[in-house]
Amino acid sequence: MRWLYYIPHLWPHAQRMFWADVMIIPDDPNYGGQSLWITVDAISNAENFGDEEWRDWHRERVEHMGDADFYMDAEKMDLAVRATDMNEAECLDWIARWMSSAGFRFTGFSKATLDEFAGRSQMADTIRAIQNRENRQ
Repeated sequence: MRWLYYIPHLWPHAQRMFWADVMIIPDDPNYGGQSLWITVDAISNAENFGDEEWRDWHRERVEHMGDADFYMDAEKMDLAVRATDMNEAECLDWIARWMSSAGFRFTGFSKATLDEFAGRSQMADTIRAIQNRENRQ
């Protein structure tokens, strides 16, 4: 099954980032459910980076990851991956690897628009509400 994705922040071509929010939903007109909102975080050897809260979060993710290449906190939909940073294609590849390991039917991604997630994602609805408010001003 193909999946639609939308990244609600700017990601200039070939730029490398250490985190990304990604919304995904099955590319199936009969699907009426909510989308998944996944935060993908590159976990590097940066234990001395950030504040104490970030360092605690980092250590926790590394412990959960063990020898694996990634760890999904299913409650928070936070995918920690063993990488220093990533480009957009690598980010989607990490999500695809997690989806396959979790048993999702997956054959690929297609880029979508924010409108395709309206009513199916709290994040998409919030972004749309802010855009509408700004357009009225």
